[in-house]
Amino acid sequence: MLPFRSKLNPTIYTNVHLLAKFEDRHSEDYKGNTKVKPLSKSGQLKIIKSLYDFIKKLKLKEYTEWGNYYNKINYSDRAFDLKANVIDKWISKLKPDTIIDIGGNDGTFIREISYELKQSLVCDLDNNAVDYNYLQVKKNKDTHITPFVLDVLNPSAAIGFNNKERSSFLERIKVFNPDVTLALALIHHITLSGNVTFSMSAQFFSSFSKCLIIEFPKKNDSWVQRLLNSKAEFKDHFSFYTIENFEMAFATYFQILEKQEIEGTERVMFLLKRIADV
Repeated sequence: MLPFRSKLNPTIYTNVHLLAKFEDRHSEDYKGNTKVKPLSKSGQLKIIKSLYDFIKKLKLKEYTEWGNYYNKINYSDRAFDLKANVIDKWISKLKPDTIIDIGGNDGTFIREISYELKQSLVCDLDNNAVDYNYLQVKKNKDTHITPFVLDVLNPSAAIGFNNKERSSFLERIKVFNPDVTLALALIHHITLSGNVTFSMSAQFFSSFSKCLIIEFPKKNDSWVQRLLNSKAEFKDHFSFYTIENFEMAFATYFQILEKQEIEGTERVMFLLKRIADV
């Protein structure tokens, strides 16, 4: 699977290619007749350190759609600040200890929050965005932010023997029980890319969210139009994508505490509280 040029890298060649060649040569030795000279503990530690130093220097070189998301947003700096201020105001009012930001990209809006949070989980599908967030966490020594990769349309399932070794993402996040969930610029992707109804999304968020701060891009939003146009002749099947239908579906599971339009955009922010917790 590795390209030929990887053989020119001394670390990869000695630790991957040579080991693979040795294993191939002795793969039929079922009786264990091959004698292998033992490696001292200090030798093993040197190999581990060499691999650790090599891995530390690795950098992602791939281009991803959302890796530089905030260079492609369809609203002004002023609108960005208004959105950040609304989130900060609501968080300060709620005074949460724990937050999960689903589709949080590189953690930009978590870092705009002035209220001191104890733990913030920031997940995104984009590897580059998560990697950048991780590097920022290290650089800033952010002890309260944990970035990780998550596809909200296909969240991690339970794995291991009898599916008991690792719980699914949904099981783990319910145990984590965040005080607030952020879902910014996400619902149109879930709905239009994932073909998920508002009712299904509302049920999903209510399964682990006491309070939900969610951003709704209206139909005239350029990103929504882009997704709708990608549906071609099936575009009319998504006529249900309206803010009225969104509010109606989420009202089954949440109470709308506040609603704020972001001036200069086609986006509306909602602060919701799960009905079971009202």
